[in-house]
Amino acid sequence: MGRHKVLQRIEETFRETLAGQGPRAVLVLGETSTGKTRLAQEWLQKLEDRASCWIARGNPISAGSPFGLLGQLLRSGLGLREGDPLDLQRCTLHEQMRLLVGEEQADRIAELLGVLLGIPFPESVQLQAAREDAVLMGDQMLQAFLDWLRAETSCRPEEPHTTGELRELVERSGGHPFFLEELLRARAKGVV
Repeated sequence: MGRHKVLQRIEETFRETLAGQGPRAVLVLGETSTGKTRLAQEWLQKLEDRASCWIARGNPISAGSPFGLLGQLLRSGLGLREGDPLDLQRCTLHEQMRLLVGEEQADRIAELLGVLLGIPFPESVQLQAAREDAVLMGDQMLQAFLDWLRAETSCRPEEPHTTGELRELVERSGGHPFFLEELLRARAKGVV
């Protein structure tokens, strides 16, 4: 499929999302150095100010880290930089959660997202208990991410589109509009 047709297909999928037809996913597959990143850059330039863009990049070294891409998306969406002092990251994360979800939920969500991001918070009893069960901990971190994503997209319904291994989010998003763009480096022929 030619570059123009792929860009057209991505744009059509994005418009369907904005039209309220629910979350959509676009998967671009191709050999290394076949232009997937260039394609994404071209589309992002065409996107202009119609939506925010949150970016995460897959890395074969971190392939075993189940929340690695979610952490990148969070950092991108929240404007957090890894090199910033932890106190600044912690305050920024908590304040943004407070503004998005309110006082009642901010502590829980910020604490769990902090685990996902490597930003330590004083541990609550609930977090200490979750650390005893890896499945429970993973479920709670994913739920905190989804809570943030729902709050973020309900505030700005034309945002975001994300990158990564997030197919489950399409199903679990509860119908909140967001655009899932997944660019994978894969040994595949053509573009799907």
